[in-house]
Amino acid sequence: MPLEIDDDYRLGRVGATFRYDTVDDLYFPKDGEDFRVDFSQGLGILGDDSEDRTIEGAFSTTHSFDATTLRLAGRGGWLLDGDGAPRNRFALGGFLNLAGYPNGELSGERYGLASATLFQDFGERTILGDQPLILGASVESGATW
Repeated sequence: MPLEIDDDYRLGRVGATFRYDTVDDLYFPKDGEDFRVDFSQGLGILGDDSEDRTIEGAFSTTHSFDATTLRLAGRGGWLLDGDGAPRNRFALGGFLNLAGYPNGELSGERYGLASATLFQDFGERTILGDQPLILGASVESGATW
């Protein structure tokens, strides 16, 4: 079901994040791991309409073999409690977020997403001149419920 959000709501949230990151480059990583856990709590005292709690986690590992790089990743989330209003649900759809679906096409109180991405670096001197050429492909699988 597409995510339809009522424009008449208020958010007042606190959260905490734990992250471990050894990835060597933000845009085109060649090596490293990234692990993240996020906790979020809506608080009425801060003006939130719903005192829901969510937890999300993500992991990726990236390894290169000469000019070829493989990245495996997974993430998921869970609405631990709350009213399940559309604004509190997780959404999937869009580029690198289940690309076969439009943005926000899938929504639910829980979600999971796994992906594998393969990059090939053709070097600094290519048909584009001094600009690097990197081609890649990815496969994704995920769901909301």
